[in-house]
Amino acid sequence: MARRRCGAGRGAPRRRSRDGLRQRRARLHARRTRAARAARAARRPRPRPRQRQRHPRHRRRPPRRRLRDRHRDRPRSERGRRPQRGAQRRRRPRPVPRGRRGAARAARRAGRPPLLEHPPHRQRRAPPGHPHVARARRARDLLRHGGGGGRPLPPRAHGRRLAGDGRGDRRRLVGRGREGRVIHVLLEAGTPCAEGAPLPLPDDEAHHLHVRRVAAGEAVALLDGEGLEARGTLRWDGKRAVVDVREVRHLPPPPATVLGVGAGDRERLAFVAEKAAELGVTDLVPLETAHARAVATRLRVEQVDRLGRRAREATKQCGNPWAPRVHRLQPLETWLAGPLPPLRWLADGAGTPPAAELGAEAVAVAVGPEGGFAATERGALLVAGFLPVALGPHILRLETAALAAAAAVLTARARGLR
Repeated sequence: MARRRCGAGRGAPRRRSRDGLRQRRARLHARRTRAARAARAARRPRPRPRQRQRHPRHRRRPPRRRLRDRHRDRPRSERGRRPQRGAQRRRRPRPVPRGRRGAARAARRAGRPPLLEHPPHRQRRAPPGHPHVARARRARDLLRHGGGGGRPLPPRAHGRRLAGDGRGDRRRLVGRGREGRVIHVLLEAGTPCAEGAPLPLPDDEAHHLHVRRVAAGEAVALLDGEGLEARGTLRWDGKRAVVDVREVRHLPPPPATVLGVGAGDRERLAFVAEKAAELGVTDLVPLETAHARAVATRLRVEQVDRLGRRAREATKQCGNPWAPRVHRLQPLETWLAGPLPPLRWLADGAGTPPAAELGAEAVAVAVGPEGGFAATERGALLVAGFLPVALGPHILRLETAALAAAAAVLTARARGLR
């Protein structure tokens, strides 16, 4: 059977070129190509794999508007936004009078330099002993009103607090923090510090002060974690921070509080080290116990230094001149064989309530890991002279029991030494 050529009829004569060679027509005929395209467009495409076949009359649901497109329909021009801004401003509470803007516009027309929103001149402080400034925790003394072109605030507004209900309220008010704030700076142990001598701060502490936006002339407290407490004034030498020391004190160590904690989860122990510095713990001893060895995320030997760093950083936040000493990881038997204070507590739910008053005597407290101490370990602690003390009617986690014991010692000492 002879093969039919594309585009030629049955009785059509075969064409030859001038050189006598027979030629074939192209397979992609223009008319047939257009017809095929139209037919493919009329057919509905097949569904993709793992895609259900929809009804021919199915109409897709309009897509949900994303959160970032929620303002797409609002007018973008300044003229279209004016009515919307006016409605927002009318709803906002105004703790201080806004003032007129005509003075600022008239000053610009007169050729004067534009007024600052935070003008440094003609500032007025709140009167000493003002009840709002003295009692409020984060009270601010209002200085200027930026929305009114830098006009001074009326005297009755200087004791008010900044309102945070609207975006424009805090932007148009100029305030100053409460007087007398002190920024704590942590020095390396053994750093020489003398009265009347300038002390350059380390780069990390200078960066911390720069981030906190501590200005030159503000008061700074220097701590080293070993009893040093110095006061001075900050000044900037380029990017270097220098403190002019004016007072140096070496405080005596507090009564010893030794906290032995089962070395369970390392993150929980890091939290205990941080809060132990705030509660006045002097020694933190991680202990290897039977139940602690079964914890997958338990503290390792190489991770003990991290606990010491967390404890020193906590002293800078709370202002404790003595940072807790974090001992090496050791078994419970080794800790019991070493020197311990005569007064010893064991955190145990079946014990008696702790003492209500304590003097300046040293205290050692043992807190078990997740699951508590084993029976043999509890027996060894009782033989060593530890008194079972109940810290609450419920089962406490590792970090909760450790902090509750430290807080009980701190409270009993405060009652006994007052």
